[in-house]
Amino acid sequence: MKIEFTDNEIGTLIELAYLGNWLVNSTKLSNDRINKYDTLFDKILSMQKSGVEQYEYKEELHDRLNEIIKQFEADILPSIVAKAYADFLYPNELGSIKQIASRKKIRELCEKELRTNGFKNVKIDISEE
Repeated sequence: MKIEFTDNEIGTLIELAYLGNWLVNSTKLSNDRINKYDTLFDKILSMQKSGVEQYEYKEELHDRLNEIIKQFEADILPSIVAKAYADFLYPNELGSIKQIASRKKIRELCEKELRTNGFKNVKIDISEE
């Protein structure tokens, strides 16, 4: 199979591959990374860059796409925190209908609060033993 891309489309494909690889591998240590995604990203990148250009271009990509990544994190974080908090309060996923409804309500309220006010009203009290 052969697919032809314009230079613009290759650039967009590289950005898309970078973002996908970032999503999968950004939280992993080097030895835990999923290599097939790194390898495919490098292969796609080699369609436009080679050698030292690839390393420099990866740095440029990171800087350029960092705003998209920051926005993604800002969009997803309230949902993750709200779900974790609701699951902490009501840990049994198969609880009663009342527990399930309470978990859902807590999650909705928590997410709304975080989206409205950020984390300024969140208090974490950590006491030393």
